[in-house]
Amino acid sequence: MTTSGQSSSKPIQRLAIGGSTIFTIVLIASLLQRSQGQSGNAYLVLTGLSGLALAAYIFAGWLANRPKGIVPALMITTLSLVAITVIPGYFLADYWPLGLAFSLFLVAEASLSRRPSAVVPMTLSALLGFAALLAVDLWVAPSEGLPSLIALSSGPVIAIAIVMGLVVATLIGIEWQSRARSLRPNLGTQLSLLFSFVSAGSILAVLIVVVFQIRGLQVRQIGQSFQSFAEFQAERVGNNLDQQIYLLKQLWRDQTLTYALNTANTTYGFAAFKPETLDKLRQKDIEWQASGEDSEFVNQYTLNQQTQILARFTTTNPRHSNLIVTDKLGALIGGLGNKPAHYYFGDEAWWKAAWNNGEGGIYIGDLTFDNETGTATVLIAMIFKDPSAAADSPDPEMGRRIGVLASTYNLEQIQGYFINPLSPSESINLISPEGKMIASTSARAGDEAMPGLLAPGITAANTSTRTLGADANQRRELIANAPINTTDQSNLEPIKALGWQVAVSQAETDALKPVTESVELAGFVGILAVCLVILVASEISRRIARPIINLTETADHMTHGDLTRRAKPSGPIELFTLAEAFNTLTDRLQQTLTGLEQRVAERTQDLERRSTQIQAAADVGRAAASILDTGELLQQVVELIRERFGLYYVGLFLVETGGEWAVLRAGTGEAGKVLIARRHRIKVGEGMIGWCISHSQARIAMDVKQDAVRLVTNELALTRSEAAIPLRSRGRVIGALTVQSDQPGVFDDPTIAVLQTMADQVGVALDNAQLFTDNTEALDAAKRAYGELSREAWTKILRTRPIQGYRCDEAGVIAIREGEITSSDREDDPTELKIPVKVRGQVLGVIRAHKHSDGAVWSKDEITMMENLVDQMSVALENARLYSNTQRRAEREQLIAEITARVRASTSIDTILQTAVLEISEALQLKQASVQLRSGNGGHSDD
Repeated sequence: MTTSGQSSSKPIQRLAIGGSTIFTIVLIASLLQRSQGQSGNAYLVLTGLSGLALAAYIFAGWLANRPKGIVPALMITTLSLVAITVIPGYFLADYWPLGLAFSLFLVAEASLSRRPSAVVPMTLSALLGFAALLAVDLWVAPSEGLPSLIALSSGPVIAIAIVMGLVVATLIGIEWQSRARSLRPNLGTQLSLLFSFVSAGSILAVLIVVVFQIRGLQVRQIGQSFQSFAEFQAERVGNNLDQQIYLLKQLWRDQTLTYALNTANTTYGFAAFKPETLDKLRQKDIEWQASGEDSEFVNQYTLNQQTQILARFTTTNPRHSNLIVTDKLGALIGGLGNKPAHYYFGDEAWWKAAWNNGEGGIYIGDLTFDNETGTATVLIAMIFKDPSAAADSPDPEMGRRIGVLASTYNLEQIQGYFINPLSPSESINLISPEGKMIASTSARAGDEAMPGLLAPGITAANTSTRTLGADANQRRELIANAPINTTDQSNLEPIKALGWQVAVSQAETDALKPVTESVELAGFVGILAVCLVILVASEISRRIARPIINLTETADHMTHGDLTRRAKPSGPIELFTLAEAFNTLTDRLQQTLTGLEQRVAERTQDLERRSTQIQAAADVGRAAASILDTGELLQQVVELIRERFGLYYVGLFLVETGGEWAVLRAGTGEAGKVLIARRHRIKVGEGMIGWCISHSQARIAMDVKQDAVRLVTNELALTRSEAAIPLRSRGRVIGALTVQSDQPGVFDDPTIAVLQTMADQVGVALDNAQLFTDNTEALDAAKRAYGELSREAWTKILRTRPIQGYRCDEAGVIAIREGEITSSDREDDPTELKIPVKVRGQVLGVIRAHKHSDGAVWSKDEITMMENLVDQMSVALENARLYSNTQRRAEREQLIAEITARVRASTSIDTILQTAVLEISEALQLKQASVQLRSGNGGHSDD
């Protein structure tokens, strides 16, 4: 037989087995890590603590079997878990997930131990252990690597949320086990659990909200800082390009270049832009391709005065090289540097974009990289304008468009903006739309950008944004980007068309390190506050529980029949008042119990009476629905009411046709017979019955001596209380029901309600019975009348028919003439079957059928079949007669219509008379017919 102590130790033993398994796995893993020489002495510490925890759990499992050893066993497991949760965090930088798991395992132990009283201390230990882990991470950095929780910026948020969820899950688990296993923790424990977890859950929920608010605010601030820096760098790049465009536009003011361009454009005359002119330029371009760099043809354009002007420009602006000036058709005017690739540039895309059909524009593109020097260059091309043609306008932009100027610009100065990052993990990059690094603090020009910098939201962004990406090692990083921009918006469109993006990125661990530290600090303070609230809630719960426990003990004695026990008032004023009220309630309970049995008996008797009345109402309703005979229905109703209600007398009055008198139609007992025999009646409006009928409502006399309206009847001398109930049907009163008792005050409201219900049922039943009788009589009269008409019609038909029927035998079908007899020789012949032919209840004839063999007897089924056939034949005969009559009537109506039409066809009196007498004679086949007209005074007819 298992004792209670052994039963309660089983959860601790199973817990010890589970913990031992976990720490065995951790011990083996730490030994493997230690054997590989990782982390110096860090895994040695984890190995030692895992071994000690394993030994502690094994010892706790053995100690749980000892008397009073469960509590020490739980204390040992709790202390070992707290130690292994906190200490290794000082040595291992990436230990925090494992430490969090141990802290949560400690919370789970509180539920698995099935000891509600252990939930609060074990949960406090888990929260304090996790708080210590945060403290180690914040103020005592691990010996190697970054602080553990800082390694993941959202780690504190996730960890705090997990702890809060496990704390709430522990409360749910304890409650579920209490219900499933019928555990009954005392009130102090339950209140402590409830207050602790409600307050802890509230604080943790607020903590989570605050942590997320802090983290979100700081992340936005850091992101905005990165974004602002990216926008600053992007504007520097754009302003640099804008400055180069401005410098190139200064060449417009050189008269040598403008003179050379105007001279070249003048030579075309009106043939400019004609196909033959362009073809000549393309032929010269072919000649240019074939000429050497030192040929006279090439030197004519690379060693002229225009080239000297361009050389002076590059002296002051050394980052510009390979300058080219073309006329308005794209023909070369001067080129500085290496031999230009073409003589005719009119077919080049950059030239077309710069010339723009004479409208003018700016082209920036053709990004190239030099792998040896690590520099990048772009081509800047623009329209060349003659300021002198702008009349009085000082703005050179208003000048005439006379050619195109192009330069290869070295981005070395722009690349110099991307040299010094703010921190080692920060990277500042200028990226082309193709994903090439134009300038970077962490890569060479021309290298492919990291995948995180090639996200569609970055490379195709029109405005500055920020997001999370990944570096080359797939580590998360914070990225802010901005498209290149300019302070002066005049040249912004061609600059933004480049699609270059400035992207500032930094490892998330470094970028959000202040955020993580703030979150950890908030979590640390919040968990300490939760622990303090749990302690205070537990103490308050115990103080509240003491007086309630006293009341519980008093109530327990009362349940065992000890009503002399009284609670001792104590505790807060509310509980003090509750104890006094409880004692007062006990006193009243004693007084109540003394008269309770008597009240129960009275209520039981009343309930039985109500049940009898309801059953009586059902019986009356059943009789009213099943009996159609008025006299039988009335007598049975009054007898049922008198018997079921235990009354002295019941009578039923019906209003006469004139509505002046109410006549007694049914009554119970000898008094009822006497009253019916002398045709007892009451005038409507007099007495209780007359008043009830005239007012259409019940009248009750609890004491008949005090009712001034009631009429005294000598046959009912013992009546002490009486009620008159109207019989109503279809909105009118057809009579009244009188119920009388030899006891005063019998007819209360519920009884009257039941009687009124029965009276209404009887009223409707009487009305229905009368309607049924009237309908039956009318139907019978109609049937008799129609049957008489049918009989007379058949009599006329049979008189005029020489053939009275047909006989079928071996000779075939033979007509039966009037006067012939078809019956057999013997009246009691068993082979003969006679069935009358009836139409509308009138016998028209008879069918006689004979069996073939002598002595054969007609079976019941054969007789039934013959009767059905005869019935169908009777219906068919009647239908045929009706159809024949209908045809004759139709022929007669048609004949009358034809004669009338012929008569009306003439307007002459003589013709009308002749036609009428002729048509009537022919139609009726008369021997003689005449028509005469007489004068109004009865004299002779007029000729």
